[in-house]
This record gives sequence, C-alpha cells and structure tokens, in this order.
Amino acid sequence: MLSSQKPVAISIDILRTSIKQKYSANKIFLLNMIADIEQLYNKLDRINFGVEIFTHREGIPTDEVRALLHLYSSKTMIVEENIELLYKSNRESIGGKCPYCGIVEALTIDHYLPQELFPEYCIHLSNLIPCCTVCQGKKGIKYIENGLPLFIHSYNSIITSNTILECRVIDWKASYYINYGNITSAANRNTIDRQVHLLDIINRCKLASIDRIDEYRRNIEDRIKKIGLSDTIGFVDKEAKYLERQYGSNSWTSALMRGISVHLHGRTQ
Repeated sequence: MLSSQKPVAISIDILRTSIKQKYSANKIFLLNMIADIEQLYNKLDRINFGVEIFTHREGIPTDEVRALLHLYSSKTMIVEENIELLYKSNRESIGGKCPYCGIVEALTIDHYLPQELFPEYCIHLSNLIPCCTVCQGKKGIKYIENGLPLFIHSYNSIITSNTILECRVIDWKASYYINYGNITSAANRNTIDRQVHLLDIINRCKLASIDRIDEYRRNIEDRIKKIGLSDTIGFVDKEAKYLERQYGSNSWTSALMRGISVHLHGRTQ
C-alpha cells in the first residue's frame, strides 16, 4: 500500500510512436483508431483513481481487442523504454518494492485496469504498475466490487498519503493491523479492507517479519548493553524515519520499526 511516482511521459505520444514502430498487419488498423483511442486516453488522464469508477466498454470487436493487446505483448522499443522508466521510478520512490503489498520486489507489470477488459489502456502508463508476482496473481482481473474499487492506485491515491499500516510488538513478536487514522471516507476504508483481504497483506507482513524481528532483537539488545536504553531508542527512531523515506510509511519494515520503538519506549515507564 505504497505511493509511487506517477509517470511523466505522455501516453498518447507513446501510443503513436509504438504504432509507427510496428511492422505488423495491425499497423494500418491501429492508425485508423488513433482518434478514438485519444478520446479514451483523455478520459483516463482525468480520472481520480480510487474515487471515480471506471467501467469497461461492452462489445469491443475481437479484431480491435487483438490489435490493441498486441501493442503490449509485442513490446515495441518505445514501450520497453517506458516500462524500464516505470521500474526506475519505482526503485527511486519506494525502493523497488511492490506498491500493492509493500513486502517484496516489483518484478512484473500489472495492469491496474485489466487489459482483458480495457485493451485500449494496455500501454497507457497510468495503467501500468510495477508489482510483485504474488499480488498480480491474487489480483487477477478483479478491479471493482459493488461499485467500489478493490485496490489502491499507487500513482494518484489520497489513501497512501496516510500511514495506515501499523505494527504492535509485544515480547518481540510482531502483530500487524490497519489504522484508518484520518481516513473517514467509508469508500476509501472499504478499498483498504478489500485490498488487505484479497492480497492477504497482514499475514504476509507477519511472515516477512519473523526472521527480521529476531535479527533486530539481537542487535538492539546488544546496543542497549553498550549505550543504554535511551540512546538505543534514539537510534531506532532514526532508523524508522530512514525506512519511511526509503520505502514509504506503509511498508512492513517501516511499521515494524515504529512498533519496536513503541515497545522500547514502554520499557522506560
């Protein structure tokens, strides 16, 4: 549930260049579709993901779907270059982690709006999100339920500007939970709940923390013996801030370090 940098390239320019770089029978067909696709791109560029609901077009002709999907599967040079830029932006903004779970590395590209339902957006940069294979597999082609989005869009969601993933540490055992904080919208809370449930985020965070918290425990207890509890707490607080800058406040490591800080502060009372 991390917030990554929004792509800066202009998607309609990428589309035009991608079509020009193609040498398939689809080229003329796609060139004739440019005006219609540009209108759809303008519509997507204006949407506020996570607030407005996007519905897919019904009855798209099979040859149109095939031609559009081939834009992504064939990976022209301009598409490859911009996918690499997406990965680079992901590494710079959230340390290369998957924005859906914040746990493991983003090694594949997910279509936020499934390309099976929205072939017209299969190379639109706002619809391409670097993520992990686990989240991509669990997400599938689901994107909406009961008129509400199922997943947070990492490029432009007000949700991820809040710290919502927290960790409670008791006897050096981590327990993760969701803290809605300033998020009062029922719709946004529902999206958080559905993403956490469908991607099994709480359990996956707990499993990821098992080895790490044992390592932290040994290092922190040794540090307490050497420099005392108060200075160790200062060190842990700085480490928590560093992890937040590196991965975002909703990464499992950031939440874990904040939980350890609270645990250590409790020992001073």
